[in-house]
Amino acid sequence: MKIRVLSILAAAIAVCAVNAAAGGVTFTSVTSWQQALDLAKAQNKYLFVDAYTDWCGWCKVMDKKTFTDEGVASIMNSKFVNVKIEMETGYGIDLAIKYRVSSFPQFLVLSPSGDLVYRMSGYAPPADFIPELNKALDPATQQSYPGITRTFPLDAPKILRDACGKGDARTFAAAADVSAWLDTQKDPESEVAWSVMSRLQLEPKWEQWVADHRTSLGKKYGSEEVNNVLVRGISRKADAAIKAKDRDKLEDVLKTIPEDLAYRDRMSSMYRLTYFRAVQDWSLLADVLKVDLERGVIDGSVVNEFSWSMYEDCTDNAALYKATTLMGSILANAGYAEWDTYAALLFKTNQLGDAEKAAIKAIDLGKAEGAKVEETEALLKRIQAAKQ
Repeated sequence: MKIRVLSILAAAIAVCAVNAAAGGVTFTSVTSWQQALDLAKAQNKYLFVDAYTDWCGWCKVMDKKTFTDEGVASIMNSKFVNVKIEMETGYGIDLAIKYRVSSFPQFLVLSPSGDLVYRMSGYAPPADFIPELNKALDPATQQSYPGITRTFPLDAPKILRDACGKGDARTFAAAADVSAWLDTQKDPESEVAWSVMSRLQLEPKWEQWVADHRTSLGKKYGSEEVNNVLVRGISRKADAAIKAKDRDKLEDVLKTIPEDLAYRDRMSSMYRLTYFRAVQDWSLLADVLKVDLERGVIDGSVVNEFSWSMYEDCTDNAALYKATTLMGSILANAGYAEWDTYAALLFKTNQLGDAEKAAIKAIDLGKAEGAKVEETEALLKRIQAAKQ
């Protein structure tokens, strides 16, 4: 045992610590997953994994804005062994398969003994990231994933490995081929089978199987993962209902959204709004935008998106006035995009004086934001010409 511990400590000293010289979080360079686990165990620290890809823009923002923060660094350098692992090459692919990492950035936290106890997704500024780190360290807020074994790498099928490559090397099997593989599995709730279901497109029968087993799957792998798989199938069905312009079918689909899904109401709202846009029921679209904004289900960015669609395609003046009024209500802290939409709607509803002021405001904001404002400048010229 002494030899084993000494070899681990020697490895800890020998590996390259990156970012330390420049301040911020110290990330230790490792050449294998086992080495990362051994370092955490030897130091009796949690293992923090920055699961990234070379093309991930928000990963780079985390590096520049969050991992350089003194408060973040103080916690991470004292409480964690921190490693960065690229998820589309080498053993990173096996990690992506085992821990079902498919969106980036994603952060995994493992206990000193090697069990996954917490995971975080997406960019977070220091003020939001520090509370998450504290949750990851607190047994009361840690998560349990009993379905995740110590086996590494998993004996993953080719259809799964092919979906985890880099760039053009990544291919996704047809749903029928996924079913053909799943049909051979004695235990569809196994770690490998669940990784396949989490990553690849499922046929309706397997989507229903996930729905029927969501409780047991949630206990093994976390309800959030299960909900993500369910939502993927629900989204496909909702898109089909919208394409068919079948409102009743859409409502039936939306009823299947899991009740414990954090963004359930927003998801329902977005699909209904998309449906109203598809069938060009502009008046109802404007009404639902207003109601859902007041309910806090959607925010100004959603109002802006659908209001711009109304500017482009709507000829119902009454509906356009509704959209214009609603856009005006969200401008208190709005940026270039919102003011540009507002100016366009004012122009389309022939409110030329206000349209000119809004366009000038939009251009000023756009320049300050570094945005391209040529189209808004062209709109301003049209407004001014119409005033003459």
